[in-house]
Amino acid sequence: MLREKEELYRTLVENAHDLIVEILYDGRIMYASSNHKDILGYEPGELLGKNVFELMHPEDRSAIMSAFIKGFGKGAAGRGVYRYMHRDGEWRWFEATVKPFRTSTGEIRAIVDTRDITERKKNEEQIQESLQQKESLLREIHHRVKNNLQVISSLLSLESDYAKDKESLSRFYESQSRISTIALIHEKLYQSRNIDEIKMLDYITDLTRNLLRVYKDLGGNVDVQINAYDISIDIDRAIPCGLIINELFSNCLKHAFRDAASEEISRRRRNKITVEINSDTDGLLNLSVKDNGVGFPGHLDVRNTYTLGLQLVTTLADQLKGKIEVANDDGAAFTVVFPLRSK
Repeated sequence: MLREKEELYRTLVENAHDLIVEILYDGRIMYASSNHKDILGYEPGELLGKNVFELMHPEDRSAIMSAFIKGFGKGAAGRGVYRYMHRDGEWRWFEATVKPFRTSTGEIRAIVDTRDITERKKNEEQIQESLQQKESLLREIHHRVKNNLQVISSLLSLESDYAKDKESLSRFYESQSRISTIALIHEKLYQSRNIDEIKMLDYITDLTRNLLRVYKDLGGNVDVQINAYDISIDIDRAIPCGLIINELFSNCLKHAFRDAASEEISRRRRNKITVEINSDTDGLLNLSVKDNGVGFPGHLDVRNTYTLGLQLVTTLADQLKGKIEVANDDGAAFTVVFPLRSK
């Protein structure tokens, strides 16, 4: 019966597609299946007594030896991926499963079942190379879009020199800030390791700094607080968010601290604008811009306003499938609530 089982075991091993070896604790090969000749070019007999680790790629050897030793120590199966040298000198990729066992004399050995994954590895490398090429292309696209938007902004700046009144000049500034807001998104994506998402803390910091520079005559006495830790969003949401912040932050600079009432408030405390974005447990993002100025007069219906900026905010909120909340307590506060992910 024992002889029959051994014969059955050997027949199964010899007809398996995987390479099968039996090794001692120190890595010496005690048995090698006959298909080593077809897959690696070695006659099974010439592998007997050789150390299995010596045929592995030097860069893989240390990690695989550690994994094997750990598996031997625990008596548990282990896995590893490594390169093995073909007889012709070519390195081929293999995935191995190691199962330790004890012989009838108590000696610890292991059966190593090894599968050739060279073609799979080549395919993975080709896919990775293709992804890297596409990523480089996307970075170049973001870079060019940013440069083109900056050219448009510069043309508007030149054109604004011919503006004949403050109203016209203000329109130029507003258009420039909107274009710069979008350009900054593409600049951040170009610079980022992750070209799919924007880190909002860095983006909002640079955006508000740019707006303070554009409206330098208005923002010289304003403290800015930004709360956006660990929030990253995709470009489809980042652009509308950026434009919403641009409109609301600009409105704060232009209107919150400009009249007699706000001047009285400013004498008692520092002017402050807070921009905050956070997520909740329902998968929603809350984007708010608030100031400690005079607020807005009476009841404000943002969906029935004649100002282009607030009309743009409502349009962008709809694009995000969000809703707008307005508060007029200790200054003006606008909050846009929208889903973190598209549905």
